[in-house]
Amino acid sequence: MSESLSRSEESQQSDSSAKEYREPPQTFVGILKYLGPAFATLAITIGSGELIATTAAGAEVGIVVLWFLIISLFVKIGIQYIIAKYAMIENKTPHQIFDEIPGEIFGHSWSYWFIVIKWFFSDNIQYMGVFFGAAVLLHHLVGQTIPIFFTTLLVLLGVTIPALRDYDFVEDFSTILVLVLVALTLAAAVLSFISPFRLSAGDIAYGLSFTIPDNGYYIIFGTIGITGVGAGEIIGYVLFVNDAGYGKLAGPRDSDGWKDRMQGWLRVLRADVFLNVFLAAIVTVSFFIVGSSILANSGSYPDGPQLAVYLAGAYEQLFGPVGYWILIVGGFFALYSTIFGKLNLLTEVWPDILNQTERWNDLDMRKVSLFIGVVSPIIWLLGGTITGSITGLLFLGGFINTMALFPEIVTAMWILYNDSERDPMFQFSLPAKSLGWISLIATFGMLAAVLVLQIPA
Repeated sequence: MSESLSRSEESQQSDSSAKEYREPPQTFVGILKYLGPAFATLAITIGSGELIATTAAGAEVGIVVLWFLIISLFVKIGIQYIIAKYAMIENKTPHQIFDEIPGEIFGHSWSYWFIVIKWFFSDNIQYMGVFFGAAVLLHHLVGQTIPIFFTTLLVLLGVTIPALRDYDFVEDFSTILVLVLVALTLAAAVLSFISPFRLSAGDIAYGLSFTIPDNGYYIIFGTIGITGVGAGEIIGYVLFVNDAGYGKLAGPRDSDGWKDRMQGWLRVLRADVFLNVFLAAIVTVSFFIVGSSILANSGSYPDGPQLAVYLAGAYEQLFGPVGYWILIVGGFFALYSTIFGKLNLLTEVWPDILNQTERWNDLDMRKVSLFIGVVSPIIWLLGGTITGSITGLLFLGGFINTMALFPEIVTAMWILYNDSERDPMFQFSLPAKSLGWISLIATFGMLAAVLVLQIPA
């Protein structure tokens, strides 16, 4: 859990400036103390997509696309780091950066509008499924006929989180949720390897053979946007980095030693980014293995959160009550952490979007956050209840979220292309640029492979 700027009552000062700064940590243990945006982002990242979409994808298309899933997790790290580093150095928010991309439409960049549309459609569609799914799982946990407790709890969180606006609380609570979820999903994956349906070494090798089954295009394309760091999570990560104060901890730009301090805090950023993708990979691959082994061999299975309940029943038959509770509790933590993290993120996203407009930037953004935090879960609950097809909602939302990677790829390319105009000390190193371009090309290539090339099995 990071020691963010808000926790520091004492800090060094530069000359006559009253702005805070802090020397960056130099040791591995010191860096660990400041890791935090990764956990806040992971609370959103490793949830609905992994529990429902990834498990269903594993059962639907099989272990054959394991390679695609792993690559999709790791290649997006380059986009995430490029935008976060630029935001840190230039002291900008993500939507400010998107609005800088050339190509103006109605007073704003096309990239800005693309992302705004993504937030409006993708997240509302996707979280209709997530919200209702969490309610169903809580119903099985508490044994109530109507999961009104869960609905009330989430509406309460929708009021308190934006009202508190306390990043430290969000980060600490997210850390607990993420660590519990990682432990439970690892346990579920380990149990799958001692079941009658366990995957063999040959199965794993086949999963790394770079093929996609004929029926897997839409599923895989949607899964790219849901699992790991998606378009929304990349934006959220940059906002959480700003909340953690990495850039502010370097102090005023014109102060002595600013460049050295900024370099030090960029090292912390790199460590946090890799922690993000590493833990996301553990949870995503674990759920995919469970889907490819146990769920794929269980015959027909239900839709949405009932899938987790069904899987918990299969685990109970194989491993007893322990297996059942690992799946039920793990599933609830997955969906709950996603809603908790997303609700907090949206209370920051929409004020940031509106701040870029001349018409709305004078609004009381605290009230905007409160409105978003209260109204969003109500929309999600009503929509999820009416539509019913939770897995379909997740894949549709994931499909739109995947499309939103395109403006982020263009933004990262624009940042790299203009890198020579910045201070040489903060230009991307050759390895970093190489990783960035590989990440961009690989992400674009994966999308093209699914949409156009349609790699056959």
